[in-house]
Amino acid sequence: GTEVIETVVASSPFPWLAANVVHPSPGSSPFLPYAVKEVGGLRVGFVGATTRTAIWKDPAKVHPYQFLDEVEAVRQAVAHLREGERVDFVVVSYHGGLEALDDTTEIDHRENQGRRMIASVPGIDLLITGHQHRFVVEEIGTTLVVQAGWGGQALGCVSLCFAMDVATRGWRCGHITAELIPLSRREPDPEFVERLSAYGQRARAFLEQR
Repeated sequence: GTEVIETVVASSPFPWLAANVVHPSPGSSPFLPYAVKEVGGLRVGFVGATTRTAIWKDPAKVHPYQFLDEVEAVRQAVAHLREGERVDFVVVSYHGGLEALDDTTEIDHRENQGRRMIASVPGIDLLITGHQHRFVVEEIGTTLVVQAGWGGQALGCVSLCFAMDVATRGWRCGHITAELIPLSRREPDPEFVERLSAYGQRARAFLEQR
């Protein structure tokens, strides 16, 4: 339920971004719509959003949070980043996918709105997607879309190259590429596996009780 989420967010050393998840009481939501990271004068804006399936399937579990239309929420956040924060590059991390892929006959239930988001929201440079459990590296217009499957099967690696624009005195992304690296070819880090093993045992014990 929401109590667990709020506890986890409060104990995290990083912000949780969800532009379309709001609390009815102003200032009560643990989620931020966006964050800005500046490195060497380069300003990068990050926007978070999620699909609304949680509130469609079981509204009681997410009460009193409201899940707004993700496209409109992202539009407002990106506009503020571009005009108010004057960022040079915008990344949208979206727990949702593309409405339909070329190799599928998926029905559009507004569950995955990636293409609609790109078409409706100017200024998105990189869209990191999920939820569909697909492997995607695709350019749609001027936006690069990446989705790294599911279950830790792959790592999405995005490489960016920026240059100073002499005319505007701002940074410009001159080159952007992405690849999906299959993790089956990598050996797990022993220290990390050891640290996670205790959590895995607790999770298995909990599931065996159900």
